[in-house]
Amino acid sequence: MNKIIAFTLASLLSMPAFAKDTCIDIAKIAELIMEIRQQNTPITELLSEVENPASIKGMAILAYQQPLQKLDSQKQKAIVDFGSLFYMICSKKEPEGISL
Repeated sequence: MNKIIAFTLASLLSMPAFAKDTCIDIAKIAELIMEIRQQNTPITELLSEVENPASIKGMAILAYQQPLQKLDSQKQKAIVDFGSLFYMICSKKEPEGISL
C-alpha cells in the first residue's frame, strides 16, 4: 500500500471523534479506503496498516465488495461515489438543527 495513503488514513483515524467536520473526515476515509481497494491492495494489508482496524473494518468490507474498475476515470468515480455515500450516511445521523 502506498505509504502516503497509509499515513493519511492513520492521521484521519486519529482525529477526535466529534471534530467539527466529522462527516467530511468520514468521507475522506471512505475515499482513501476505496482508492486502496482500486489499487488491488489485499484487504488484509489495508487492515494490518491501521492501528485500530475495527474502526474501518465495516467500511473496508463494503469497499472490497465493489468491483475493481479498469479505467482511471472509472476508478476515480468509484472513489468519489464511495466517499459521497458515507458522507450522506453520516449526515443523516446528525441530530436535526445541530451541526458537528
